[in-house]
Amino acid sequence: MNVYNIDGKLVGFRPLEEKDLNGNWFNWFNDPEVTKYLSRGAIPNTKEQQRLFLQNNIADATNQIIFAVVDKKSRRHIGVASIRNIDWVHRNGDIAIIIGEKDFWRGGYALEIYYLIVKYSFETLNLHRLVTATIAENKISLKYCEILGFKNFGVGKEVFFKSGHYLDCVYSELLENDWKMIQDDSEEKNKQLKKRKK
Repeated sequence: MNVYNIDGKLVGFRPLEEKDLNGNWFNWFNDPEVTKYLSRGAIPNTKEQQRLFLQNNIADATNQIIFAVVDKKSRRHIGVASIRNIDWVHRNGDIAIIIGEKDFWRGGYALEIYYLIVKYSFETLNLHRLVTATIAENKISLKYCEILGFKNFGVGKEVFFKSGHYLDCVYSELLENDWKMIQDDSEEKNKQLKKRKK
């Protein structure tokens, strides 16, 4: 039985472990489809480089938290969710997710992963403001962020160089109070729906 730090309907979050090196994790960053909207991908990634990443990030967790994302049904390690650049005084952090196993790109996985990492950031870590940075062409991720309440506050021009082109980056933010309002509205709508069904 798997025990998760964060437990959703489709996925669970747990710490990254040595056993994850035996799977496809390191190879996600060699797949052009997976890295299409990531800053990584230009330089080949090896299992040893991924091991060093794991060791360094486990050793230094002072301002970042990185989870392995596991599909609950198959128990496969399918992605990573992270909160980085955490400022414990001013209560800010940057969130990001990746789904490396492409057969989990559909079915509501990405939206749930975003939701769970946001919920954890506000309700467990007591952060006040979250920021995401998304390549402008990644319309799906931008849509998910909008659904969760993120608001765009700026565009970095030609931040990323991918496939021979410079791409813009959209910066979005979500405040704790806005998140709470969205959750309260959602709970009220669910109550109203239940009343209608009776």
